[in-house]
Amino acid sequence: MKQITIEAEKRDSCGKGHARQSRRAGYLPGVLYGKGLEPLPLRIESRAFLQALHTEAGSHVLVNLKIQANGGSHDELCIIKEMQKDVFQRHVIHVDFHHISLKEKIRTNVPVHIRGEAPGVKAGGVLEQHYWELEVEALPLDLPEALDVDISSLEIGDHISVKDLAPPEGTAIIEEPDEIVVALHAPQAEKVEVPAEIAPEEAAAGEPEVIAKGKEEEE
Repeated sequence: MKQITIEAEKRDSCGKGHARQSRRAGYLPGVLYGKGLEPLPLRIESRAFLQALHTEAGSHVLVNLKIQANGGSHDELCIIKEMQKDVFQRHVIHVDFHHISLKEKIRTNVPVHIRGEAPGVKAGGVLEQHYWELEVEALPLDLPEALDVDISSLEIGDHISVKDLAPPEGTAIIEEPDEIVVALHAPQAEKVEVPAEIAPEEAAAGEPEVIAKGKEEEE
């Protein structure tokens, strides 16, 4: 998994009011958590943070936080545990980091990438992807950037489950083995609306009146 460096500063004040002030000043509030660590409130330059994620692999990276605090600086290796977004504007408003050790396995989600072209799709089938991310466990430096799913042999009616995947050595997929990752379904038949059967009396009422020609036959 890729590793990026992000500079951060310790926040001396907490609370919603201070967080709003930080965002107005161009900073993103955050917190660093970890085993045996007191939660450490931080602020990160918003533009630099978003640029780092966009340039690399989104939130699926190892982060080396260079933290300025109490007149000094120290580094913390972590992963991004959660990013909170504004409900309406969808931009990031808060980020949680989780401290990790290179010697301890961790669990995190990695993206699923579909590779190849399925013969069943060429035949008109519909490919349905059930999982866009899968939870894995590995040492931090062994974490894959993504899990590749090869669909080049899929015909209509086939599927690929978790147990069919081959993660890199040292990586275990945590999801249930029988969970379906992708499936190739037959195309749905187009529905044709059939008119409802017309009752005889309705049909008679709908027929045009016929005017008889000629004179009526006298008795």
